[in-house]
Amino acid sequence: MLGTHTDITERKRMEEALRESEQRYRSVITAMAEGIVLQQSDGRITTCNDSAERILGLTADQMMGRTSIALRWRAIHEDGTSFPDETHPAIVTLRTGKPQFHVIMGVHKPDGSLTWISINSQPLFESDESKPSAVVTSFTDITDRKQAQIALQQQTERERMVYAIAQHIRRSLDLDEILNTTVAEVRHFLQTDRVIIYRFNRDWSGVIVTESVVAGWQSILNMKLQTAIL
Repeated sequence: MLGTHTDITERKRMEEALRESEQRYRSVITAMAEGIVLQQSDGRITTCNDSAERILGLTADQMMGRTSIALRWRAIHEDGTSFPDETHPAIVTLRTGKPQFHVIMGVHKPDGSLTWISINSQPLFESDESKPSAVVTSFTDITDRKQAQIALQQQTERERMVYAIAQHIRRSLDLDEILNTTVAEVRHFLQTDRVIIYRFNRDWSGVIVTESVVAGWQSILNMKLQTAIL
């Protein structure tokens, strides 16, 4: 009888070390506050962590095997315009091989709420390959910061409106000019199509005495109403 044997102790040790390394890696990714998503070269999502599920309002099952485009997050830019699919950071990185940093995106969750995220994407390359084999995307929930910025902008705009009206009052004692300035400033602040000042009579009828209206809309200035409009 002839037999041979091979010492695989070192190989087994290396396999165990690799498993331990992978376990530590998964534990770190799972514990991160940032959302982490791994997408293959075709855009399919193959890995995500708990924070990604929480931030995006989707379960892992809802994301796995699908692309960020297929999920139809109804993404928007900071100015409210839509975020075209081809400009999503992960898609740009897969197409160009270049990382993307601090891209701000508003994401409408399935429950209808809007979450703002700051996104980074990093390409992954196989050896001797010029095109990415995958992309890792990390993102942070910045909704609270965005809401604070919006509140500050609104406060600043209110102060500007009050200041502009006060300046016109100081420069002019003409009531019509003051009222016209007031409705114009209020319409600009509210970003609405029309602002009016309505003067009531004792019987709750009245007349529209001042108006600021967007170009192209029919004016209702001096319109008399027999019943209250409110």
